[in-house]
Amino acid sequence: MTYEEYMIILENQIKNKKAKDLVRQEFENHIEEQKESYEAEGMEEKAALEEAIRQMGDPVAAGQALNQIHRPKFPLRLFTLAIILTIFGILMQGIIFSHVDLGYHTPNAQNVWIASSFHYLGKTILFNILGLGIILGMLYFNYNLFVKFILIFYGIYFLFVAAGGFVIVEYHSYWSYNYSLWMVYPLIFAGLLYHFKNKEIWGIFICESLTLAIFLAKIIFPGNVTFSSAAIECYIIIIFILFLSIKKGIFGLPSKKLYAAGFLMFTPVLSLILLPWLPPYYTARLKNMFLFFTGSQLEGEGYYLVNHLRENIPHYSLFGGSTLPDYINPGELYSNFMLTSAFSWFGIIPGLMVILLLILFCILTLKSALHQHNRLGMLLGSACGISILVRVLAYTFSNLGYGEYYTISVPFLAYGGINILLNAVYVGFVLCVFRNTNILKEEC
Repeated sequence: MTYEEYMIILENQIKNKKAKDLVRQEFENHIEEQKESYEAEGMEEKAALEEAIRQMGDPVAAGQALNQIHRPKFPLRLFTLAIILTIFGILMQGIIFSHVDLGYHTPNAQNVWIASSFHYLGKTILFNILGLGIILGMLYFNYNLFVKFILIFYGIYFLFVAAGGFVIVEYHSYWSYNYSLWMVYPLIFAGLLYHFKNKEIWGIFICESLTLAIFLAKIIFPGNVTFSSAAIECYIIIIFILFLSIKKGIFGLPSKKLYAAGFLMFTPVLSLILLPWLPPYYTARLKNMFLFFTGSQLEGEGYYLVNHLRENIPHYSLFGGSTLPDYINPGELYSNFMLTSAFSWFGIIPGLMVILLLILFCILTLKSALHQHNRLGMLLGSACGISILVRVLAYTFSNLGYGEYYTISVPFLAYGGINILLNAVYVGFVLCVFRNTNILKEEC
């Protein structure tokens, strides 16, 4: 049996089209190694190839065995957990919103309140259904295509960053727009790291220069926010992703040299964020940063809310309180401070259950990502897992009064259409990477 005949029979046993390329590559490498070994023992090239093929065994049996390995793996645990958390999120938001005082004090207030509750719940359910559609659609996405066009995605992203101050003029809309942009960048950055793989220090330099350009665009173009907590959040996430890529040998140099290069090159980025363009009110925040994990009262008018959050922790009951904090803006009770509302209304145990389920989702995501043989899958899955984990921890500490207060979007607890859909993209990437384990070969 010739090599081509053997491979045709073997590939016919593989049901998944994407997996056939991976199986062929594995077999070609294995047969080539065996052939070279036999040639080293003195066999002629033709005889060595025939013996290497014979040693592979029956092509039908080998193909069927490989088909069991190289087929889509439905991420049942992650998908089930995502559905459970989505249902919890919708129910919690619906219940909390229905008990928020929206300030309707007219003869028709009851009807307005009921209409508002149903309108809010309807929008939340609708966007979560759309988000579920995105997640299911991304299960069948070939994530190799993402990195193939990553420079185009980066260019589009840069235009959105530059145009933000010109296009979005309403205050709250712009801050939401700004946060959404920073939320997306870790995925772009992971794609850039892989695109410039094996470029050694130059690869790191290019990726960090492109990142620096984003921060500079925020500073240079009129109307943009030059500093935000979301930028710091993004910075922390991409540092983790960069060092993970170095650890996994993406750039093809000894890790110690690249760690030093990564640290030194990213220092200017941090300086751009923190030093010359730092608004005065953030100076006060930085002074209080060291007091976040102490029992001290924080100084400044802006910390009225943070101090209240801390003071109210001992007053939460284990199960159910059926009250909502009156010191938080009603519009934030079911968005930025929904976890605080959950502790106050449902109790400590239900609130902790939600936090633990979110952290479990992050752990399962990272565990799956770090076991990927495809390094792009590893980078994208890890970028999603790290990003979600950082946001979950920041959201939790912020809601307990032990972290900087700012808009934080967390999967399954997100409020608003854009936040829900962007988080769905993150979850979709996670499930896509898991499903394509042992299917997608790494692009050269």
